[in-house]
Amino acid sequence: MYPVGFSLFASFRFYPSEVGMNYKLFSERLNKELDDIGVPERAEERVEVFAKLIKAPRFKAESILNGNLCPEPALLESLANELEVSVDWLLGKSDKH
Repeated sequence: MYPVGFSLFASFRFYPSEVGMNYKLFSERLNKELDDIGVPERAEERVEVFAKLIKAPRFKAESILNGNLCPEPALLESLANELEVSVDWLLGKSDKH
């Protein structure tokens, strides 16, 4: 049995406003910015370079690039700073670059 208060989902981070969101616009904007800084367009190479950039496993990098996963807030902020864009713009909450 599991200890009292244990949750199998304790390691997952859900942000209430983001549960069920489609990150397609985020993915499009992120990939456009990666194009602009010269990250290879070929999927396999892009995933490898992006995984190194964010210091994450390839499967996580690929999920982010494909719009299946939004990075946690600290990584999102770091990405926005690196790409010189706002977090709100990356998330599609603003048209201000």
